[in-house]
Amino acid sequence: MNQKPNDGFLIVASKTKSFYISAKFLAESIKDYMPDAKVCLVVDEDLIDDHNHMFDHMIFTERQDDYRAKLWGMSKSPFDRTLYLDADMECCHEDVEGVFELLGDHDMMFTEIKDIQRPIFKTSVFPAGKFTYNGGVCLYNSSRSRVIDFMYRWWELYCLQKNDLWWPTDPDTGKWAEKRYGDRHDMKWWDQFTLWYLLNEDPQWNDMSVGIIPEGERYNEYSLFWANMRNEKGAVFRHYSRGLSKDNPAMYTINGQ
Repeated sequence: MNQKPNDGFLIVASKTKSFYISAKFLAESIKDYMPDAKVCLVVDEDLIDDHNHMFDHMIFTERQDDYRAKLWGMSKSPFDRTLYLDADMECCHEDVEGVFELLGDHDMMFTEIKDIQRPIFKTSVFPAGKFTYNGGVCLYNSSRSRVIDFMYRWWELYCLQKNDLWWPTDPDTGKWAEKRYGDRHDMKWWDQFTLWYLLNEDPQWNDMSVGIIPEGERYNEYSLFWANMRNEKGAVFRHYSRGLSKDNPAMYTINGQ
């Protein structure tokens, strides 16, 4: 096992009960393959209905019922190296034991949105480019203050975008640059856009070392993936994402259990 003493997994559960239920299931599945794994839950306090959980750390969100509390939560990791995972996932392979060593000297690593996968995702191509990184899984060096600063800035900019207080502007007209970046109303809910913008258009973050997780389809295998999108070695993490309507707890358990 290549886990170091302060490596850990971070899961965020906010807005709906389904996220909390699925976060507990994910943590349990991780510990099935890594009994010594450390898991931190960032959660809306009002979602908790029991104290029989397997989390090593628990952090309460500052704002209840926020769909993208994950970005705030990522900046609060108690670990030196962190693997953030969307709550609606399952660990299903022993190769999880080597995941932290994949980081190397990178600041952050994401799974890649490959062109063959794009039919699965609602919005991934826009006039100025296309999303390369999938924010559902992020391996990052949380011991570096620069990385934590980036995570928090990602959170801040997304909040502005979501509330119609920010969008890239045309330097000539000072108006929203929708011709270059697309319709902001279509993109405003997606943290992927602010991630893309910070890494591609904001010179403040040019020094960030961002990599692609090798065989990323294994670490973020969507349940909706077609056969040719999967890896023959099998998924390390399976992702059961079903869009924004995540208020049915039975959807995030196996056979309703």
